[in-house]
Parts: sequence; C-alpha cells; structure tokens
Amino acid sequence: MEDLCYRTDSARIPLEVYFNHNLSDTEKNLFLTIMHYTDKGGNFTLSNEVLSELFDLSVSTFTKSFSNLQKQGFIQIEIKQGNKRFISIDRRYVLLYGPLIDNYWKNSRNEGERTARKKLRAEYDEIGHRSEKITSGAKGCIYISLFSSFPSLNNLLATQGESPSEGRAVEQESKSPENQATLKDTVNRKMKELEAKKERDRKKRMDKNPASKKAVEIMDYWKNAEGKKLVQHREGTMRYYSACKLIDTILNGKFQSEAFPKYNNYKFTVADFKTAIDRFAKAATDADYEVEAGTSFKKWLKDRPFSEFIYYPYTDNMKNKSLFIYYHENDIKLLDSRLRTVTVEDTHCFKKLSADFKDLMNMNGNELSAKQKRDISYTEEKLKAFLVKHQSNLILTEHWKNMYGCEDDVSLLGKFLIDAIKEESEGVNITSGWLCSENSMKERLPKHLKSIGLFRNYS
Repeated sequence: MEDLCYRTDSARIPLEVYFNHNLSDTEKNLFLTIMHYTDKGGNFTLSNEVLSELFDLSVSTFTKSFSNLQKQGFIQIEIKQGNKRFISIDRRYVLLYGPLIDNYWKNSRNEGERTARKKLRAEYDEIGHRSEKITSGAKGCIYISLFSSFPSLNNLLATQGESPSEGRAVEQESKSPENQATLKDTVNRKMKELEAKKERDRKKRMDKNPASKKAVEIMDYWKNAEGKKLVQHREGTMRYYSACKLIDTILNGKFQSEAFPKYNNYKFTVADFKTAIDRFAKAATDADYEVEAGTSFKKWLKDRPFSEFIYYPYTDNMKNKSLFIYYHENDIKLLDSRLRTVTVEDTHCFKKLSADFKDLMNMNGNELSAKQKRDISYTEEKLKAFLVKHQSNLILTEHWKNMYGCEDDVSLLGKFLIDAIKEESEGVNITSGWLCSENSMKERLPKHLKSIGLFRNYS
C-alpha cells in the first residue's frame, strides 16, 4: 500500500507543496492523503488516530503537521457537530505560493525541465486566475480542479526521470478499480481495528475510575428535562463518561477557568446543576420563554449537548461560553404575550384582516412574513378582548357586517381598525405592530368607532 501511494502521489503532487521548504516530508505526504480522501463535500474527516495507524507515526506528529499545514496556508480546519473535525484544502495557496514556483523555475539548470515548466506555468496562470472564482464546495479537491487539465504535466514528469508513457502508466495504475478497492479496504480495516481498540481502552478507563452517583444523577436529570427534548450523550459512551467526570470535577471544587475567575475552586452543588438545567431547558425548548421561538439561536440552544452546556470554547460571547454559568446566575424570562402568540391562519377574522392589511400596505400579491402573521393573530386575540370589555357600548349591526363582508363582530372590528389606521397612514411608515399596539386598542379604534356613531359613552 505504501509503495502504491508513493508512486500514485509522487506523480500528482502540487508544485507549491513539492517545492515548499517550510513543509516536512511527513506534512507533504499528509497533504496528499487529504487530497486522496477528501469527500464529495470537500472535507477530510479521518482522525489523527486513524492516520497514526496508517503511517505508523505518533498522534502528536499529525497534530503538529495539521497545525503547520494550516499555518502555511494549505488547509482550513473547522470544528462542527459537537467536536467533529472537518479539514478542507485552502484554495488560496495557489495564489499565495506563485512567486515560490517562479523562483524555482528561474534557477533550474535543466533546460528540458525549464522548458516544460514554462509551458506548464502558462497553463497554470490561466487556470490559477480562474481559481479565485471557484467556491469552497465547487470541487472536492483543489488539486483535481486546478491540475488535472494540464496537458504539460506528462512532459514535466519526463524531465524528472519518467517518460510520459511511464507517467501515464502510473496515473492509470492509481485509478484502477483493484488498487482503489485495496486502499479503501485497508483504511476501513484499520479504522475498525482502531475503533475496537479505543472501545476496549474506554471500558478499561471507565471500569477503573467510574463516575460518581451524583454525576449520574445529574446526567439522568438532564436526560429527562422538559420531556427528554435535550441532546443526549448515550450512556456507556466516552462522551457520557467524560461529561460525568466533568461534573465530578466541578462538584469537587476543581473548576478552573480564565473566563470565569470568580468560580475558580468554587464547589457547585447538585441543586445548582438542576436549577441551571431547568432554566436552560425552558429557554431552549419552551416557546413561552426567552429566546423567541423560531429563531436560529433558539435552535442553536436546543442542539447543545451537555458538554457544550457546561463550556463552549468556540465563542467569545460570555453567555454562550458557559450556558451553565449563565443560567446558574440568571433566571429565565417569560416572553411578551405578543411573542408567545401562536399563529392561527384558518379563522375568518385572520383571513379578512390579512387581506385588508395587504391592501393598506400595497403589497401587490406579496406574502406576509412570519412576524406579520403573528401580529395579525395577536391582533385578533386583542380584538376579542376589546369586544368583551366594551360589548355594552358597541353598536355592531348586521348592516355593517353585510356592507364589509364580515361574518362576525371581531372581523368587523378588524375592518374598522384598518380604517382607523388608514386615516393616519399618509406619509407615515406603517407596520403590522400598529394593529396590535396598546394605542390602537385604547385610542385609535375607540376614537374611530365614536366618529361613525358605533361607540357609546366614549370619552
């Protein structure tokens, strides 16, 4: 496998990597591995442990190698989906290391090599300038997108000691189904062996140093909070065990954080955990409490596993850095009744009020936004309360309902409210918030009803 990889990749290595003296041989081989195992989404997800097995090198070697490749501008590293690492090739390296390649070509003493490189450079420039327009997800691998169309590549290989036919043979061999299957099977087998070894080591560690009963109690409390709606760590997994050990650390007064120095060595209690979990669960899952339902932040909260509830290192926002600390210190707030309104679109009043509001706003067939729909539903609720409160003073006859095509008194009040707002709308920026405002219910609507003789005893 090693010989095959060497022959395959040595014929396809990007020049910016091959001639870069800031990269070790291991880092160059690692870059080729990233190119070879990049998925269709442009991401490389093999762990350091898997690479350690494949290359027979230490895990720390790959940690340092990835760090240097990122520092030199060849790769980008992102942490997503909890703690899963995604590595992609940074396409800007083509432009970054252009001068390096130019300098090498100028100093080359091999005339055949220099001629081949000049021709390759012309093709490289043409494709390289276009590379700025290639989005990060356009191709799985930058090497394929920029170098596979170079007709001079075989000539360049010839000057390095291989004939064009040998170069083509190497490339053809690397693409053969047998070799691809061998590589894939080897990686899959190594990954399975490594996972089995990690599982055995995991069980040994957990058996040797089990989590405390208090930690398990808190994890069970998290599991059942708000009807089991929070993200769970499956019991028996390393994530679950790590979360329990984190709880034990905090319960034992060994909490240490530069971000929260006042809690260093502070002994939290089980009750502290349960209070913070209750508050967080309501904020993340209950539409009646902050944060507002339907927002991306509400969804982000709900997607946090327990470990990120305790500490989330990928943000500078102090609230989100430790949701545990935030909800330990702060109680949750009930949302304003307007924000807690559930939109109901199938009532006659909602449909009538929506149509009249669109006409008022000259929306020309455009759809209402979610906020506008919610405000209209909330207006309907407030009109019902208005009707109950002022029933004895209102004169709402069938004549008016027939005139405006309204089926009930609430819809008719909605029509009068639109008329009242229309009187003030000239030169003013009207929003859906006008419909359900306190001013509309206490001043605007009663005043309009009085002006057309439908409100008794208005003062």
